[in-house]
Amino acid sequence: MNIRSLFDSLSTRFSILKEKLILENSVNDQGLNTLLETTYIKILNEVYGYELVNSNLIHQNSVAVDAVDEKNRIYVQITSTFSKEKIEKTIKLINNHKLYEKYDTLLFCFLKGKKTLNNNSISQINKEIKGKFSIDFEKNLIDNNDIYQKIFYEQDIKKASKVLSIINKVLGLIPEGKDSGYESISVSFSNEIENAYRVVELILKEGINVYINSKELYKRFKNDNHRFFSFLILFENEIAINHVKHTIVILNDSYIVENLQSENRCKILQQALLNDNRIQVISFSTILDYSKISYPMFKNWKTVSIESLDKCLSKILQDLLDNQNFLIFDESYIKNELQRINNNFILFDLTKGENINYHLFQFTLSSFENIKMFYILLKPNYTLSSVISHFNSNYANLINKNLVILAPKDPLQKTRNRIEKIKKTFNNSNVEYIQDHFFDKTFKSVKQENILLIDDFIDPIIKDNDSQIIGINGLLNWVNTESSSRIAIINGQGGIGKTTLCKKLHDILLRDFKRYHIIFINSTVLLKEFSKLDFNDEKEYEIYNIYEIWCRSINRVNQEILDKNAFYINYFLGNILIIFDGIDEVISTIPNFNLSSFLINVAKIQENIGKGKIIINCRDTYIYEVFQQKNEKNNLSKIDKEAIEVFDLLPFNKELAENYFSKHFGKKQKINNALNLLDEFVIKDINNASEYIYPPFILEIVKKFVDKEFDESIKDFTFCSSILIESDVTDNISYKTCYREISKKETNGFDLEVDKQIEFMISLSIEKRGYIVDNEFADILRNIKLIDRLNDYAIGLRDHPFLILKENKYHLRFDFLNSYFKSLAIFKLIKQNAKIKEHVFKLLANDCNYNSQITKYLIQKIKINPDEYVELFKQLIEKIHQEDYPQEEKQKAICNLFLILQQSYKDNTPETNKNILKQLFSDKTDNSIIDKFYLIDVTETSKLIIDFSNLFFRDIVIKNYHAFFNCIFNQDTLFDDTCCIDEVYSNEIDFEKISAEKGNFGAYIKGDNTIVKVLNMKKSDDGLGTRKLIISSLKLFFKCFYDGQVMKGEKLKNEISVNYKLMNGPANIDKIIRVLEKNGIIEINNNRIFLMKKYRDKIDKFVDGGLNFDFLNQAFINFKDEI
Repeated sequence: MNIRSLFDSLSTRFSILKEKLILENSVNDQGLNTLLETTYIKILNEVYGYELVNSNLIHQNSVAVDAVDEKNRIYVQITSTFSKEKIEKTIKLINNHKLYEKYDTLLFCFLKGKKTLNNNSISQINKEIKGKFSIDFEKNLIDNNDIYQKIFYEQDIKKASKVLSIINKVLGLIPEGKDSGYESISVSFSNEIENAYRVVELILKEGINVYINSKELYKRFKNDNHRFFSFLILFENEIAINHVKHTIVILNDSYIVENLQSENRCKILQQALLNDNRIQVISFSTILDYSKISYPMFKNWKTVSIESLDKCLSKILQDLLDNQNFLIFDESYIKNELQRINNNFILFDLTKGENINYHLFQFTLSSFENIKMFYILLKPNYTLSSVISHFNSNYANLINKNLVILAPKDPLQKTRNRIEKIKKTFNNSNVEYIQDHFFDKTFKSVKQENILLIDDFIDPIIKDNDSQIIGINGLLNWVNTESSSRIAIINGQGGIGKTTLCKKLHDILLRDFKRYHIIFINSTVLLKEFSKLDFNDEKEYEIYNIYEIWCRSINRVNQEILDKNAFYINYFLGNILIIFDGIDEVISTIPNFNLSSFLINVAKIQENIGKGKIIINCRDTYIYEVFQQKNEKNNLSKIDKEAIEVFDLLPFNKELAENYFSKHFGKKQKINNALNLLDEFVIKDINNASEYIYPPFILEIVKKFVDKEFDESIKDFTFCSSILIESDVTDNISYKTCYREISKKETNGFDLEVDKQIEFMISLSIEKRGYIVDNEFADILRNIKLIDRLNDYAIGLRDHPFLILKENKYHLRFDFLNSYFKSLAIFKLIKQNAKIKEHVFKLLANDCNYNSQITKYLIQKIKINPDEYVELFKQLIEKIHQEDYPQEEKQKAICNLFLILQQSYKDNTPETNKNILKQLFSDKTDNSIIDKFYLIDVTETSKLIIDFSNLFFRDIVIKNYHAFFNCIFNQDTLFDDTCCIDEVYSNEIDFEKISAEKGNFGAYIKGDNTIVKVLNMKKSDDGLGTRKLIISSLKLFFKCFYDGQVMKGEKLKNEISVNYKLMNGPANIDKIIRVLEKNGIIEINNNRIFLMKKYRDKIDKFVDGGLNFDFLNQAFINFKDEI
């Protein structure tokens, strides 16, 4: 049961009772007053445990009181109107009839609400009582508020449900013979009796009243003698459902035609639209005729299935019924944004310092003081009656025009009705929601254009967090609805259509959901800017910094770049949606960019992120690594599990493939040819029974073949290549593609062997940066040692499936092919021991970083049998030493080769890594001596730990390898003075586990001072007990700044001291405060302790995972001296 919805229903019913009574009494209809006497006797008995009975049953024609409880000696007067005179009149009647002889306590229940009595009135009433009985003026004068509060604070579900049922009966909301549920939902559907039965049944099981207008479905539940049938209500004309605030629509193609394209729509839907209900649209189909839906809310359905309906519907009900809170915003941001969009005006806060639930801002034109406009900003959780009362009393005479009223959206309020109510109350038509006003002022004139310029889009198969199959509408539903997750990751393999999906999502949102400013960040244009940043500094991950970089990179013309306040307030209000397309390209190109840190930093503003959402598409390998990480700094367990939604984009199945080919080929024969050819291209894994096995890029290749009317089989061929490997899936597809080109065109003179086609693509990707113009084909052909028939080959290559003509340039058709062919260049270099060309060397040195996609393609091949490549790697390393290239680049190239081979082994243990090290770099006469080994820019995600024991190192370079001190040392480990070790300090160093000693390093070893720094810090910890005491004390101190899971930036010093002592903090708190203040980590002002803003993220990591930072490490040393 949703407890919050239960109490929401209860509060609503009390309000309806009160308003109904006021309305009927206004025309002198007193019938409800009499009815409510009995109703409230039942309610008071249920809530307070009384045994009240109608006084007329005991004292015929009782005139003094309405109910009595002889056991508890209580009498009760139930009256609609509160007045001192009414109270005094009742007391006189009691005295006249000497009821005080049987009853001690008088209680009043005021149906329209009570007021406060002043001391003089209380004194006069006490005189009337004459001490004969008692009235507790705090407890015994009650109204609906008091009754509701008592039920609410007790959180007694049974009691609340019983009271709700009592009120529902008196209001006629529940027909005779039906039970009252804690909430009510209407369900609208068409021609889906079986699915509707399952949906309704699951809702009924939750104790919710379900309203339907299908007699067939109602009869079925009745005939089944269903145990929850008493909660099911057939909606007919005489049954009012204005109290129903939530509706579920089951969408299918017939529902669209019958209800969304027709005025004669279902009565349930009519009532839901009329009442502005919160509507959740679901569909059991991932594919519907989208073009026929005109209502935006119905384009935003959630896909469900029979198998997962139980789980999905539970979450749907939770989201639909939950009391979502107002967006709590810092009003200063709103004020600053109003000033920005009215920058020619001077702002005056007329209500500054007043403790009221709205702001009134006056804007005066700088040069013309008589030109003014005004804004009323309603605060979250405002009450309209108090706002209008205060405004009319203080400001109404000052303002008669140019008034704009801005309201926050209440997720529970019927949005259209709320705006209309404010307009009517203020007699002002200029009322808007805050986010709508800011969107119109900031983005309405900004032109946003479609970016997916194709007409063959196929709605793909996507799985959500619960492995529920959804379509693109699942993503639209996530964007457009309130959800606990604010980050979505579209996860999938290369060439599967992630970018296409993001572009389609972008275009649909622009077309159908017009109130989004979409920032579509193509990582390609950001790489140049990002390469300048140091992503070891977590400030670089801040969303606004990335937004600024994006603005610069696309050269925004005639468009304002928002300042930080404007960006964040619009992002917070949900006006901005950010899509990161291909973040994996940034990861693979920029070594310091860390996806985990990026996600953690974005998710950390979850509580302040409001409605802002981010979509990231990324290759599955990177996502898998992130969620598998165990190290504390980047562990996503720090993120609330609900903060990130992962959507898995799957390859096509046979049905989608047929849909795709049907869009291109009218003839059935061509479609069949394409499907048959597709099966020849795809290697089916007998261990994987999935039907989703056709990556879209292969379909496009097949389409090109069939377009050329070529349908011969390629089953009977011999795989023969010195570059490609038959067992590698991508290589296999590439070989078949190139082999088919020969078969298709050899009668026209094109007989360019497969390896030469591959070499052409390699040269195009490396030397020509992925594109060429028409007259450059011959240049590449000459580069790959072809002399004759260059024109024939050029003609044959122009329509190659791997190429596409765009803006008079021939590009590689798919982005991933660029990385793939570059990886083949390195693989060819490893296998063939050929001369190292400069382009290939630069590629190996600069682009084959640990995380790069090029590296991943190489590992995919080498891991099949890494042992057979060890000698080839060793030979290539020796050859690189002999080349005349810059020393730093040679070191990086050798480092990358080591990391590629190391990652190709399944057994990633320190001992295995040591053996690889020895095989590649050991001295020929003594394999314990390691020469010219380089380890540079190794990311923390690599988890690379090496056993250095019993090894002697000379002329090696280790730089920016933060796991260095996690490696294994013993007394025979030595890095001599020819070595350079630089930037190996890490906040994650566990000093208790460091096995390195000063004796492991030469006295004059080159590099920065991190070795000395770390070993001195280890030495200063001359007693693990001391360090543990310091860590424990500091953690407890910092925990005093938390309210639950949320860190607060400041607290009262006395409050910190009390809480620290309650948690049994071991060290002296005054010394802790003194040391932290000395090191600039805290600041003290007016008996308040402030955590310095620049350290809050790092303190959070220290408390959560024990991660230190430089200033805290210095504080350790100072603290040790103090104690």
